[in-house]
Amino acid sequence: MRVKTFFDGNGLEQEVFDPISTASIHIVVTIEKEKSRGNFSASIKRHRDMWVTGLEGEEETRTWNGNGSGERHRARIDDEFGERIRDVKSTSLIANVVRSVDREAHPWPLSGTITRNVAITITNGRNGDMSRVRTVVITFNGTQFATLSVNGDPSHEVDLATRKGRN
Repeated sequence: MRVKTFFDGNGLEQEVFDPISTASIHIVVTIEKEKSRGNFSASIKRHRDMWVTGLEGEEETRTWNGNGSGERHRARIDDEFGERIRDVKSTSLIANVVRSVDREAHPWPLSGTITRNVAITITNGRNGDMSRVRTVVITFNGTQFATLSVNGDPSHEVDLATRKGRN
């Protein structure tokens, strides 16, 4: 389910997007899916509640703010060790992520942060039962290189130009 609501500069709801008078958009997305086949099952739940502001008139930037949550549950009955289960729960906070309207001239977020808190629980995994909790913060600075902090350690650099899964 995806719901978009448009607002003018006075905070009044609009029926449709207007490129000049729409000042902000409220976007709510909820996804729930389940899959199973053979000895594998999975379920996913995600929710995002986002605001895009700075749209009114001939704007040069747009600002994203919002939050989200997610759950992913995977179970596999594989062998003589029985059922393996992996649960991932997360929350996210998008704070003042500023994007240029001209993505050719400025393809990377100009500023802002995305914070994700992730808790992973593995039951009967290859190394036994495990739990991990991480807080990950990505800080944007207008370049293709964002800073990634894990549990407060800001020593990671992310190349936003690298294709998904390769950085």
